[in-house]
Amino acid sequence: MKNKNILLRALLTGMLCITSLTIFTGCIDKQDGDGMVNGRTADGELPENGDAEPVPIKANKAGKPEIKDSSTTEKPEQPEEPETTPKPEKKEETEETEEQKAEKSLEAFRQSMEGTLQNFGVAFLGEVDESYVDRIPEWIEENFPDLSEEYPFVKMIPEERIIGNEIGQLFCVVPRSGDDPVEIIEQRMNFETFEMDEVGQLYSSETGEPYLVMCNGVGGYATAMISMGTEAGYQADWYPMMDMLGRVAVPVTESDEPQAKDFTDYAACGASRFGGWYGDVSMELKEKNLADTSWELQIAMGSTDSYGNYFLEFRKGGKLHISWCEREYGVDEEDYDDTETEAYEGTWSCSQEKGRTYLTMEATRTGGEWYQKGEDPVTWSETFCVYSVYSGSGLLLENETENASMPSNQNDTQLLEAIRTYG
Repeated sequence: MKNKNILLRALLTGMLCITSLTIFTGCIDKQDGDGMVNGRTADGELPENGDAEPVPIKANKAGKPEIKDSSTTEKPEQPEEPETTPKPEKKEETEETEEQKAEKSLEAFRQSMEGTLQNFGVAFLGEVDESYVDRIPEWIEENFPDLSEEYPFVKMIPEERIIGNEIGQLFCVVPRSGDDPVEIIEQRMNFETFEMDEVGQLYSSETGEPYLVMCNGVGGYATAMISMGTEAGYQADWYPMMDMLGRVAVPVTESDEPQAKDFTDYAACGASRFGGWYGDVSMELKEKNLADTSWELQIAMGSTDSYGNYFLEFRKGGKLHISWCEREYGVDEEDYDDTETEAYEGTWSCSQEKGRTYLTMEATRTGGEWYQKGEDPVTWSETFCVYSVYSGSGLLLENETENASMPSNQNDTQLLEAIRTYG
């Protein structure tokens, strides 16, 4: 009985110790690293500053304490550094040399002939005389600035490729390929047979570099024959000269397709391009030179059997009278009377621009066989670049943009030739 009492007392004592321990541990929170529990020391005292309050722990919806993860704590924003645009690396700009510009322009020019029937390029560069025969490249640059700017290879042609032994017309010739062989033969008119005889070789090359040719100094006919290309590719024989319209006489195929590319600056050529056909050509015409004069010019009527004569009367005070008399081929002039087919009244005036003379005419039909009283006005106007030829006894009227026309007739040429009848 005594042992039972001892055992019961021991069991009650153990249960009391376990209960006390459980109550004590439930009141203790997690201890901070500095020995603080809920803002107090282990002894239950406040820290030395005495002002700190316990930090309340928020509970989430589930009623459990919410513990913040230090890894997700927002950091204070740092001020942004101003963006600086990196400076591009400075490249050394190398300006093209004159030789490089010339080579590039030559390559582009040749490429422009690809896919065409053009076997070479040609430009007329005016008349050469003794005063500048020894400085032709400089003379080209001075007198043809636009062409020299667009095609600098022309002014860069060296002396050994300036061919010709006489003063006369100057041409620049560009073979289609740098692999084309070239031969230039000098020729002369045989006045006994009236055929051209070969005199000798002026130039020969197995490579097709651009070259300048001086020729046609006498007689108005071609004094050189140029052969370019090969039988395997193409063969081009050409006689450098100007036609009666003041244009380069470009060879054509049977279907009238040009076999050469004409890159002449005609505006810069002036009157020299007409010299081989009309002798002394002048651009110095003034309004006073035409006042109180009359001129006759002939117009072909296309593919018909008719043609006609226009009479232009430049009266004083800027008054203009134009008459048109239609004719038929094969009929003697004696069988025609002076009946006017059309008559026009209007005005005329001259102007100068860049050393050239321009003639402007405006007129309305007022009479003639074709005129019907009360008809709607038939008007005509045209501006020509005008040249004096044959020592003033002739005029050349050039339309620089379209076919040259006169009242009621559109001509298939850019040039009309008029002969002085009085004044």
